[in-house]
Amino acid sequence: GIRPAINAGISVSRVGGAAQTKLVKNLSGGIRTDLAQYRELAAFAQFASDLDEATRKQLDRGARVTELLKQAQYSPLPISLMGATLFAVNKGFMDDIDVKKVLDFEHGLHQFLKTSHAALLAKLEQARGKIKSVENTKKITKAMEMVAASKMRKAQERMRAARPYSEKIRNIAANLGHANPEYVHPFMKVNDAKVAGVIVVTTDKGLCGGMNTNVLRIVTAKLRELQGAGVSTEAVAIGNKGLGFLNRVGAKVVSHVTGLGDKPHLDKLIGPVKVLLDAYAEGKINAVYLSYTKFINTMKQESVVEQLLPLSSAQMQAEKTEHGWDYIYEPDAQTVIDDLLVRYVESLIYQAVAENMASEQSARMVAMKAATDNAGSVIGELKLVYNKTRQ
Repeated sequence: GIRPAINAGISVSRVGGAAQTKLVKNLSGGIRTDLAQYRELAAFAQFASDLDEATRKQLDRGARVTELLKQAQYSPLPISLMGATLFAVNKGFMDDIDVKKVLDFEHGLHQFLKTSHAALLAKLEQARGKIKSVENTKKITKAMEMVAASKMRKAQERMRAARPYSEKIRNIAANLGHANPEYVHPFMKVNDAKVAGVIVVTTDKGLCGGMNTNVLRIVTAKLRELQGAGVSTEAVAIGNKGLGFLNRVGAKVVSHVTGLGDKPHLDKLIGPVKVLLDAYAEGKINAVYLSYTKFINTMKQESVVEQLLPLSSAQMQAEKTEHGWDYIYEPDAQTVIDDLLVRYVESLIYQAVAENMASEQSARMVAMKAATDNAGSVIGELKLVYNKTRQ
């Protein structure tokens, strides 16, 4: 057998350059040169009767290297012992050893290192294992960073595409409200109940920095504020992280939805949220708050708690026009206003979820990039320790 990590000419075509560590590549440079020269000289030496001392010495070294590369099947060597062998060859420690005894010399060298320098070999192997582990982690974080960057662009496009709809439906609902001032929708009335609803929007997965921690921190502050005012709470959780948090703090979770994926679906959101909307329309709760992470830009996301219900006059302010105008209603104005305000509130929730998903991918990309950079720094420090120990 041939050690694939030493014999570059054979290993690269069979198992790829990844089989060779940097240590082996650096130390095996001299061996590759010796073997190349040996093969050329050996072909001409068959027809030459008189060889000079340098040529014979080169042939002898090539023969020893070729013998050294022979290895028993299923007997791989640790990197530390392989490095010791390569070092001994490059420094000429085997030049005076008979070709037939080269493998015995190598075996004796390994046994000496294992008995006299066992702690050193163990330290080298431990450092090597740590380097390999961190390198594997770095590959994972780099891949996650690239995936998050791809998903982030799509999430931002969906978020921006949803904004014109919610803005237009708000203007229409506001115009209808001003055209019919005698009718007040239940969502605009103030209730006297001692119960408030909270919709908590978080992610289903972690590894996105402190995004979920920040939004849950302000949710905790809001719950304490309501509790201090003597108001109990009913919560709706959108996202697995928020659901787990609400269950841990003992909050009353009336409905929840998880597993939304990378794209928000309104049909999955309507059911859980409708529980609080119906309760407010019936006067059972006095307010509904919406907590989510607002997307500012790729590097910045802001955790917010907004009052969803009752709808304030500022939210329902109609767009200013030079002339007053009205719509033609079918079947009647109240029915249209009722449906529009429900759709408007649903669009606000959809927009919040879309913003949260865009923030999630941005935060994950930034977090994974930081993790990749940190892994690179750790690898550099570990390699420094490894090389100092080896020397």
